[in-house]
Amino acid sequence: MNKLTKKLLITLLLTISLILISGCLGNENTQIPVPQSTTTLPQTSSIAYNAGDMNANPQGYERAEISGKVVDTMNSGGYTYIQLDDGTGKVWAAVPQTIVKIGTQGTLTGSIMKDFTSTTLGKTFAAIIFSDGMQTAAIENPTNADVLENPASYSNVVISGTVNQTMNISTYTYIEIDDGTGLVWASVPQTNLAVSDNVTVAGGINLGFNSPTLNKTFDVLIMGTLVTDDDTTTSAESISSMPPGHGSFI
Repeated sequence: MNKLTKKLLITLLLTISLILISGCLGNENTQIPVPQSTTTLPQTSSIAYNAGDMNANPQGYERAEISGKVVDTMNSGGYTYIQLDDGTGKVWAAVPQTIVKIGTQGTLTGSIMKDFTSTTLGKTFAAIIFSDGMQTAAIENPTNADVLENPASYSNVVISGTVNQTMNISTYTYIEIDDGTGLVWASVPQTNLAVSDNVTVAGGINLGFNSPTLNKTFDVLIMGTLVTDDDTTTSAESISSMPPGHGSFI
């Protein structure tokens, strides 16, 4: 290799080295793009605690626990449909058929069904709560005359009076109670009672209740339990499982 060729080769190698060094330095100064931050939507609780939230986003909830006032009610297909107003909005709920008084304050807890169609009502609900029943805020204490005059206005009640007559059938005792304003029949788990005994019964009102054993239909019958002297309080929840409504029994 002559001197000229050798010189050209050295010059070429130096040029290539300078290019590579320049490229590496450039890469070190290259700015790496920073990923743009994304907005994370707030996670919604699976339980709706007010009607406004449930109506605004029914798909965001699986269950509901809403307290308010009954503003509408209707019976259909073995269910009672209740519309509850809690001040933020109104929601519908379906419970096993019962007597519900408009204006009653209570709480409905249950699963939310979306786009539910009731064939018996011919109505589709965007969202409806299916509940075992409504927990009422308080037990009403009407007189017997009040109950007899407008029984559909009451659900769970407490009545007191003296035993006018009594009869035991199977595991139940039927009591006719006189509170001085009228006579109302009640049914409680079998117990020993005598005429003129003082009693208090807490329970749910049943209309048109038929007892095949007695061969008797009661226009109004309170199905519940005796409240004894040991009972310092009687809560609505303790008798909410007693199913008021139409029916037949022993």
